[in-house]
Amino acid sequence: MEARLRGLGDQLVQFERQLSEVADALTYCDVTTAPDGSAVGVDERLADIEDRRDADDPVVVALRIARPEIQRAVNVTEARLARARLGGLATFSTNDW
Repeated sequence: MEARLRGLGDQLVQFERQLSEVADALTYCDVTTAPDGSAVGVDERLADIEDRRDADDPVVVALRIARPEIQRAVNVTEARLARARLGGLATFSTNDW
């Protein structure tokens, strides 16, 4: 979205849009992680981005347009994570490697 707002739509046609669980998870990670690496809610993260930019900045405009899709990706990823926890999938940390 942001690239299109910046006039780069023609260059984007060579890249297929990814509609996958991985793309949803990447969106989830992007919008639930603060600049310092801490976990935040979507509303807090998007408000932080908007607070640091002008209202007409392409990033802010793109986020406003994409908000429903961003929220959808977060919702389905949280549901997948919940199912994985209920399904008994093991959790691990980098300390386990």
